[in-house]
Amino acid sequence: DDTTFFVHSCSFSSKSAGATDAQEYEGGVNLVDCVHDDDAGGECCRLEVFYAGQWGTVCDDGFDEEAATVACRQAGFTSGDYYADFGLHHTAGVGPIWMDDVDCDGDEDSLGECWFDGGCRRLLAGEARPCQGVNDCGHDEDVGVCCEHSKVCSFADPEYEGLLKCPAPAAAWMPMKHQSFNDGVLVLETCAGFESAWSETKPFYFTFAVTNGPDSTGATEVTMALTNTLFSIDATNMARPGKTVKGFSRGSDPPVVRLKSLNVKSIVQSTPVAGARNRIDVTVESSSDVPEMDMSVWPLTGATFLEGSYTSVCTSAIEWHLQGPSINFRTCVLEATKSATITFYITNPTTLQTSPDMSIQPSDPIFGGVLTLEKGKPGTFFGIAGFYEPMTVVRFEFTKKSISQSTPVSSRINTLTVTLQATVELSAADNSTITLSNLTGAVVNASQSLVLSGDAEGKFCMAGGAAGNAAWIAETRSVELTLCTGESLPANSEAVFSFEITNPPAAQDPPTIRIKTRGAVAIIDPSDMAVASSPVLGIAGGSLPLLVVVPRYDRKQIAQNSPLSSSPNTITLTLTLNLALVPPYALTLAGLGTLDYVSESMVTLVKSGVAGVG
Repeated sequence: DDTTFFVHSCSFSSKSAGATDAQEYEGGVNLVDCVHDDDAGGECCRLEVFYAGQWGTVCDDGFDEEAATVACRQAGFTSGDYYADFGLHHTAGVGPIWMDDVDCDGDEDSLGECWFDGGCRRLLAGEARPCQGVNDCGHDEDVGVCCEHSKVCSFADPEYEGLLKCPAPAAAWMPMKHQSFNDGVLVLETCAGFESAWSETKPFYFTFAVTNGPDSTGATEVTMALTNTLFSIDATNMARPGKTVKGFSRGSDPPVVRLKSLNVKSIVQSTPVAGARNRIDVTVESSSDVPEMDMSVWPLTGATFLEGSYTSVCTSAIEWHLQGPSINFRTCVLEATKSATITFYITNPTTLQTSPDMSIQPSDPIFGGVLTLEKGKPGTFFGIAGFYEPMTVVRFEFTKKSISQSTPVSSRINTLTVTLQATVELSAADNSTITLSNLTGAVVNASQSLVLSGDAEGKFCMAGGAAGNAAWIAETRSVELTLCTGESLPANSEAVFSFEITNPPAAQDPPTIRIKTRGAVAIIDPSDMAVASSPVLGIAGGSLPLLVVVPRYDRKQIAQNSPLSSSPNTITLTLTLNLALVPPYALTLAGLGTLDYVSESMVTLVKSGVAGVG
């Protein structure tokens, strides 16, 4: 019931019996002022087209055999040719000249699919044509076509590729008129004066045009019954080609209707890193062949388009528009049910953001206008929600990266403690390696390995070694920490570990220790580690890693209160050091000669001017 059709009437006042009737719908064609031409094998007529409720003519500028073939096929004939000998076959038309500079490939279904009027292109009859009617012609240039109707295809022909597109034995053309159309039943009857055609033994045919309904329908059986005054034939099933048309299986078989749709439409990005070069893949799949279509994708919020980007299925240049921002792909060719990926590159913005809702709009309105682009790889990856969702933007960085030491004393074993927390997951699966560099002056054992301790110690391995070890790179004074197979440091999760080095023998200021991470995906560029400046052994900033202090006396004095022999004598020591003395400790005094030490006596300790007993 949704089908609209256009079929011959039997009124041929201005055309011969071989001409089609007017197709009074946007983009319909009409052949008028016709004469039969045996040399042409058909009807030669002036070509008219119907737009905006009015018939008009077509200028012969640029019109060629391919355009004539399209026009004749649209009118219901098998093929055609054009002629420019105005006046021989037809007279001038009246009204608007709707089309000029028509350029067809020859395989279009209608003139409306051809280029015309200086390059305008409209894919569907009935779509607005803002440049339609633009021309530099007069009616003395109205084009004519000669349409051939003596060759059609037999449905049984194994070489059949589509209606009216291959040769077959000669057949008679039978003009018919519409009598009724109800509930999918079309009744046609022959036009008066053509009854003799029925007696011919060669095949005969007729054509009529329909507009398919909006809903998908299957290949239900089509039957035909024939009646006349002499005999009748009961309804029997009609043969159909069973061929694929425009990518649809059995698309040649009435009343098959298939919806033209983008079944797969997804978008995915390669990286969410702020300021990084980002590959965007848009994947589409059409239910039918699309010989040529433009597509727009948006919004690519904050992105910058990179020159040199490319697409594999769209042949024209990519257009970037700041509004949206959006990207337009020109002249895209899709094969039915075959996924096609369009690739381009952008630079991510530097500001953090989540992925917006993405849209795609095909230029062909039959696809339904603006469509939602699905996120091709949704979810959390590397600890980041929406990692592969387009225009998700994050920073790979350490939010915690501190290091401290246990002692600043030279030549002493020193425990360095590291606390890390990253915005991205670091894992063995990503080949993640953490490097701490610029540990100037640190002395490590000859094995060039470090034993780890702490909560995260079991997560790191040396190559081929057991868990709980890190590699020392003497040339760069660096520690390399490689995650063991199956291990990871989850995103936004704190990891603490320690390792021992020996401080150098000489004093030094604390170096600036740096950290970086390398992996297949998770890459964190080098940055300075944070340090805690707290006192250790009375040394201001003694916790600063690889701040080294050599212990020394700033003052060391000894005195007595009596030089008399055999008399009591109090020896007083006065000491000042550059670091704090923390009990227990021992003092060894040599060179005291024949002094007799009274072991039972009390030793009085004066520290910072405060007397104490030790």
